[in-house]
Amino acid sequence: MDWQSFLEPLPQELTEVFSENNLGSYSRVYIEGFDFPSWQDARCILLSCEAYDDAQEGNATLTLRRYFYSLAPITTQNTVVDLGNVQITYDLSQTIALLQMILESLLEPGRLVVVLGGSQALTLAQMRAMQAQEMPIYYASVDKQLDALNANKICRRNFNHHIFSEFLDYLTHFVLIGAQQHWLTIAEEQVFHHFHFERVHLAQLQKNIYSAEVALRNAHVLSVDFGCLRKSDASEVYESSVVGLTTEALCQIARFAGWAPEIQSVGFYGWLPNAQGATMESAALTLWYLLQGFLFKPAIKSKEEMRCYRVMLKDHPVEELVFYEDVTYQRWWIELPNGAIIPCTYEAFEQAKQNQIPERWWLFYMKQKAIL
Repeated sequence: MDWQSFLEPLPQELTEVFSENNLGSYSRVYIEGFDFPSWQDARCILLSCEAYDDAQEGNATLTLRRYFYSLAPITTQNTVVDLGNVQITYDLSQTIALLQMILESLLEPGRLVVVLGGSQALTLAQMRAMQAQEMPIYYASVDKQLDALNANKICRRNFNHHIFSEFLDYLTHFVLIGAQQHWLTIAEEQVFHHFHFERVHLAQLQKNIYSAEVALRNAHVLSVDFGCLRKSDASEVYESSVVGLTTEALCQIARFAGWAPEIQSVGFYGWLPNAQGATMESAALTLWYLLQGFLFKPAIKSKEEMRCYRVMLKDHPVEELVFYEDVTYQRWWIELPNGAIIPCTYEAFEQAKQNQIPERWWLFYMKQKAIL
């Protein structure tokens, strides 16, 4: 692929923030006047695609990069490569197709590719590129709303409708993290019930942030709408709200996403085309913790390497529930009737000891029954 036909370098002014003590000097960045960086050995690849619904062009990601490259190095190795900006068109569908082609060339197991948007409709490119690997997809989104309105023209408010229509046979699961009830329509509520999709509400995250880690542990693709942040942390987003996640919480969620063993594609979206200040600083910090989690993720153990617990039940469809604990990282799994294990919390184990079947077990059990 002739990368320079589709990607534009970043302006030289970005190098003003580089120093020997920050991330800029430990990254390979496509800068104007310099050669296109080698990327084949990269573990983390960044590229921006600032295509918006209304055909506006933006420069928010340049500000994001200024904050990001000013931060401390994540590792002393040059494992982060920044390929610059995707050359966008004024037709969002064409830009999605171009981004898909680029991602198909970059995605592979063991590598993380991060798209800095742009409209959240670009998530379609992430999903289509992942589908090219011909594997089932676990898709996660951090957002306050579902964005599944029924409309033909693709945009940030209906892209999930297109994803569910196009990829339903490929989706092993979908989870919405940070959901707020007052942003979900009745029709969208029905989507969750009909397809056995999962929600982790904002209130659940405020009570136990590790519920996001459980939801993200099996993810392949993640789409983040920065409108999930409260207005005091990110005001330059679409449909900002006084209610939402804090930057600290989103950074922790991003680290959990990086921990996911099979995560390959992450997209950051939702800011206004010319967003500056705190919004882009929050995005830069979230990106840093995503990469830090990815580069230093916990090892996944087999069933045989974990501690096993069996909890007997009364008056339920199953007589016992089997749990597994990774003692090193204090992470838990629960076994389904077919022998597969899914992530769960310690609280789910305690719930089972009270003769209650955890909600997440029921969700995946019903999903399996629907498939059969």
